[in-house]
Order: sequence, then structure tokens, then C-alpha cells
Amino acid sequence: MTKERALMNFGSVKPTTKVPKGPTEELTRIGEASGFTTRHAPAPAAVDVKETDKILTKSGRVDGRSLRCGAKTNCLNVAVKPEVEQVLWAIAEELTPEGQKLMALGDVLESVIGIYRRHSAN
Repeated sequence: MTKERALMNFGSVKPTTKVPKGPTEELTRIGEASGFTTRHAPAPAAVDVKETDKILTKSGRVDGRSLRCGAKTNCLNVAVKPEVEQVLWAIAEELTPEGQKLMALGDVLESVIGIYRRHSAN
């Protein structure tokens, strides 16, 4: 069962024109007299690029997810002790070339596996 829709006739509706803007100088003067100093947000302060890349977790550690990017298709969830996690992130920082985003832990594991294989082959 379908509901019958009400018919609407918009033929009598006319488009409205834009309201003309008032005198800008007068509005600025009134705003400043009322305590408003600006109509836009202040420009952001210059921040070191390195610091903007680092997002801290609640505990104050660097959140590695904000510093890396990658195109990996498989996920590997591993439970480790906090000190092991810190060592892995420290290795990632050491292996990451200067000026680039932090290596993903998957890339760190690839590097460690490569080092292990070269070492075990000898």
C-alpha cells in the first residue's frame, strides 16, 4: 500500500536576491567597540615539521601509527611486553632515513629477518 503524496506547487515562489552588505568600516568599528578584535582565526604558529609528525599517546609515548605509511595487505597481531615494543620503535627510528616518516613495524621486521638470514648463512 502506498501513501498518497501531497502535491506542491512551487510556481509562485520567486528567487530572492542577496541582501546588500552594509558599510564594512562601520561594522568593523562597532565590532571593535564591542570587544571583537578580529573576524577570523589567528594564523597558526610555525611549528617544526618533526614535532608535528609525532603524536603522543596518553602515556606520553610516540604513537607510531601517526608516523608511518605502508601498503601492506596482511595483518599480524603480536602481543609483546611494553619494553619489547619500545625496543622495536627505537629500532624503527634508527633504521628510518633522515627526514622520512617512521618505518612501519612490518618493515622493521623485514629488515631484522634479512639481517638474521644473512647472519645465519655465514
